[in-house]
Amino acid sequence: MDNVASQTSPVVPLVQIGSPQQKPPSPAPVQSKPPGDPPANFADSIPIDISMEQKHAIEKRNKVVLESELWEKKLSLTPRPYLAHVQFSNFCNMSCIMCWNGANPRTKKLTPELVEKLATELGPELSVIEPYSGSEPLALTWKETLRIAKQYGVLLLMTTNAQFLTEARFHELKEFTETLYLSIDSHIPYVYEKIRLRAKTDDVFRNIGPAIKLAKEHGLECTVNIVLMTYNAAFIADSAAWFNDLGIESVNVIQMMDVNHQSHYYDALAHCSPEYVNHVKEQTIQVCRDRKMRLMWNVGYTQTFDFREDGVPTNQRKVMNDHWSWRMRYMHPGFCRQAYNRVRIEVDGNVTPCCYATEDQLKLGNLGDENFYYEVWNGVQAQDLRRGMYTGDVPSLCVNCNVRTVPDPRPNMPFVEHVETDPKWKRFFRKAVVRDVSMNATGPDHAIRLEQAPLMQLETPYKSRKLIVALAAGGETGHVVTVKVRAKIRDGVARFVFPKKAWAQLRTNVGYWWAAWQQSDDGNSIIRVDRMPCVIRHESIPRLEGSKLGYDDEGHHALVNLGADKAQRLGS
Repeated sequence: MDNVASQTSPVVPLVQIGSPQQKPPSPAPVQSKPPGDPPANFADSIPIDISMEQKHAIEKRNKVVLESELWEKKLSLTPRPYLAHVQFSNFCNMSCIMCWNGANPRTKKLTPELVEKLATELGPELSVIEPYSGSEPLALTWKETLRIAKQYGVLLLMTTNAQFLTEARFHELKEFTETLYLSIDSHIPYVYEKIRLRAKTDDVFRNIGPAIKLAKEHGLECTVNIVLMTYNAAFIADSAAWFNDLGIESVNVIQMMDVNHQSHYYDALAHCSPEYVNHVKEQTIQVCRDRKMRLMWNVGYTQTFDFREDGVPTNQRKVMNDHWSWRMRYMHPGFCRQAYNRVRIEVDGNVTPCCYATEDQLKLGNLGDENFYYEVWNGVQAQDLRRGMYTGDVPSLCVNCNVRTVPDPRPNMPFVEHVETDPKWKRFFRKAVVRDVSMNATGPDHAIRLEQAPLMQLETPYKSRKLIVALAAGGETGHVVTVKVRAKIRDGVARFVFPKKAWAQLRTNVGYWWAAWQQSDDGNSIIRVDRMPCVIRHESIPRLEGSKLGYDDEGHHALVNLGADKAQRLGS
């Protein structure tokens, strides 16, 4: 196959390109029933302690407090987690090659005591639960999940393999679900079965069509998840089209992580060339463009391509919280949100920041043995993790994680108009800012951390030495430092050192996105940089005594490669 690297590992070859537009199997008369199925109308008997409206007010309050505490570089945080990734059990009806890979563990559930601690110590401030982790949320522990959701006004991020997603089960979850993710890695049954071992394919393909239809009728956002692997790479675009024919408007293509130390054999990024992976991406983008779909490409650097004209309305709580999280990515580049408002609880009660922290990597404590707020959420491990996120001195597992990737330089940001209309600079901006000519920021490097004021470089077509330079925290208008400088210009490059006094005004360990403006040689127009990069005024914070987080320079090494190096091969 063109652009596919030779395979050196003992893997089954890539499936051959054929005619992938196959129809699902014919319906079977009998469908499997999930173990631990709650009785009918179980949700009606659950008391409500906190309504959805009350929880929305709590979310707003917590975001104001948390934003202030992050600005102050607090290590101990007042708000409890917004989201909990909860492994209510480790039971799964499948054994997918990128997960258990045929070696499912002995079934365990959260004990009633742990469920109660989860409910009472996190529930009042918890907004979202992801009720899965190597498990199927609609089996075995659905009753416990449903109780916490209704009692505490918690929404669910439901990721299901759809085998138990009957119409009755859909009506149980629809009221409490923020987003429904269907994990269906291929629309071709024989490819699907190579990936999702032990699946009852007839049940899955029978359920997905009605579930998608019901989601649309009830205004519930429904997305299909596809993990990119060697088996399905050739058919990703065709799968997107097939799911769209069923009514799906959003497809999420996900980079595979080798969490079981065997999945490497099926990793498309390990066995296919970057050119081929990018070809798959471009094919899928084209299908989504033609069909007016949304593609979330979480392979390498996260990108979203939204071609929808009238998509399913997203839950407004989710819109608000996603927007806030996006803002924090710019305000605190490289600071993983898992460290400040998310948490993962494993079936044995162990608490970690994320699903990648397996085998006790980044363990924060244990829900069953310790007070969650004081000893786990604000214990020494959690505080040291936040210290590392502020400073870039992160544990070994986080070093190579693409979740921490800093957003690329932006063509426009909120502070630009603020500077251009500031009365203080009215004389400089008396001429219009043109867009057909621009400068290119070439230094310092994007998102670099520096203690001293940087040497700044700009490629420019003009020779005027007077420039306006503005640095804005998070690219917003709340804290903007603007100065006039005189640059040295030689061979089309303007160079100047950012003024030390102005540099000292920057908040340390915060992302400042910067722009520069220059008058044209004839004085009739203004140009500015085409893309605004980020710079961080760095301040070191020593590691906390007693922390057991593992760092590279202490001889610790990540047990799982979280893909940042592979992302760099693909480019942005």
